[in-house]
Amino acid sequence: MRNRWFHKPLFHIHHEKNEKKVGWLELFYDLIFVASFIQLGNGLSKDISLGGFFQFSGVFLTLWLVWTGFTVYSNRFTVDDFLHRVLAFIQMFMVGGMALSAPLFLKGDSLFFTLTYASAQAILAVFFYRAHWQQKLAHNYSLYWGNIFAAGSVLWFITSIFNTQYNWIFWAAATVLVISAPLNKRSRRLEELYPMDHEHMSERFGLLTIIVLGESFVKVLSSLSETAAFATVFLQASVTLLLICSIWWIYFDDVADSELEQEKFKPIIWFFSHIPLQ
Repeated sequence: MRNRWFHKPLFHIHHEKNEKKVGWLELFYDLIFVASFIQLGNGLSKDISLGGFFQFSGVFLTLWLVWTGFTVYSNRFTVDDFLHRVLAFIQMFMVGGMALSAPLFLKGDSLFFTLTYASAQAILAVFFYRAHWQQKLAHNYSLYWGNIFAAGSVLWFITSIFNTQYNWIFWAAATVLVISAPLNKRSRRLEELYPMDHEHMSERFGLLTIIVLGESFVKVLSSLSETAAFATVFLQASVTLLLICSIWWIYFDDVADSELEQEKFKPIIWFFSHIPLQ
């Protein structure tokens, strides 16, 4: 029986007798993103211009990368001790800080957002470095991703120290570094050596998709409660809810339960196609 206070991460190797299931901590972790998406949705509601949409998308992408980093780690390593839970909780607070400071970030006051996002990425690096230190199996995999998130974190921390008009260059470089990491030859080689548990990953992305679709219901219904009861308003809301139901139907019939082909870039395409969807 493993020690509940401290035990080494176990590298998860997918096969039929060793099925990976979504854990309670992962589900609890998702709740902070429910609150964060509500905050982002409120900001988008106040500025539905093309510029406002791209700003919203940029902040959403940073949240998405934090969530995805934690999900990938949970997919590859099994650990549930005191240290892991504390680190996960701290990261949840950092994500909450990102959501609260996002409106200020979009207005040009970037300090708190950059600090919280850099800290969230640093914790991801700690997760992987811990696995590298304690688990010899797949140590090259954990070291690679630990270095990626550590480098991204450092770039964001730099902008909090040197607050200049060129900070966006570091933000863009850090984001490109992380989001392009699965595409390079070394990363693809590691994925061939240590295939992911795609059933677990599919379930995790399905849960996040349900969250963002649920946020759409919240926004529509809350808007209805604040608006005069005109027939046109109810008609617009009904069409919007119908579109949400249609997206759910298409995704969970044709994407979530489909068999993912392990050929070249197909898993990566499946992975990144969730960004515009969500």
